[in-house]
Amino acid sequence: MNELEIANSIHGVLEYINFKFHLNFRILITTLPLIYIVPTMIVMWKVFKGYRAEPIKDAKLTLDGNLFLLLMLYFTANIILFFADYLRFNIPVSGLITSWCASISPNKLFIVLIIIRDYVNYCVLILPFLVSLIRIIILTFTYNQRNVRSCAMRWFILPILFLVPLIFISFLFPSIGYCRQLGSPFPFGAVDIYYFRGFIGLSRSYFILALSSFCWTLSAVLSSFMYFKLRTAITNISSPYTRALARRAEISISITLISAVVPFITNTIVSVTTLWTPSIKFYFLPLRIIGNDFETVMMPWILFITHPIFRKMRGNSKTTLKTIRVSRVS
Repeated sequence: MNELEIANSIHGVLEYINFKFHLNFRILITTLPLIYIVPTMIVMWKVFKGYRAEPIKDAKLTLDGNLFLLLMLYFTANIILFFADYLRFNIPVSGLITSWCASISPNKLFIVLIIIRDYVNYCVLILPFLVSLIRIIILTFTYNQRNVRSCAMRWFILPILFLVPLIFISFLFPSIGYCRQLGSPFPFGAVDIYYFRGFIGLSRSYFILALSSFCWTLSAVLSSFMYFKLRTAITNISSPYTRALARRAEISISITLISAVVPFITNTIVSVTTLWTPSIKFYFLPLRIIGNDFETVMMPWILFITHPIFRKMRGNSKTTLKTIRVSRVS
């Protein structure tokens, strides 16, 4: 296929090969994310270290190990998605690599980037449902719960998390990645990395829309059931202190998961406009990046600020700091 026949392709087009980058407002799309992603990665590390440093008994009381594993996988998938989008959209849209893209041919390296990006994006869409599911299992199965949770993780939750995205990206394997000029409102030279020659002409927007709707419907049902189950389960805990601690922990996880609603909304809007109103799809394209970044940043910050384990850790840090200051004064 001729490179010029690919939709909005810039490859081999002289005007794009000679394109000169000039500082413009779109450079903010490239620079601003770096300001908030670095502190967020530090907070993710603090969450990981804080949980590992907590005594096993206290940690499991407020944050089950299987639930923590899913949350860390959630954070990891979000970070990979952030950097994949950064390379696929944030940098190209600024015009920084437009001339370079135009001077090379469509290739498989671009499609590898898209496949990685789509794989972790599907993982992120599935994870709210799986997190809700493991919380239901924790609250429901009090007898022989260690075996029940282990079996659920090994034979159901983890296979779904890793295999379903693999099935959904399989149509991209014969594809070729290329650089395309973005339509209005983006100016000349604003490009992103896209694909063509997908298997039997399939569009990933169908998969994103279907998976978003399905997983979030299940998540809403499980969350509603969990709300009533939670009230009963916490009331049955004998110790008032333990009851209050468990309640704060569950509220923290619930608030953390609320931030995942935003990418569901933005992914749905972008998919719908791409499939049924393509003439305006580029106006809504940045919403997907904004929604994903919102979730990437808010989830670890909310968990770190609100969960009893990490609140206690910060309290201990402040106490230690005060002790050091007093020692120095005396």
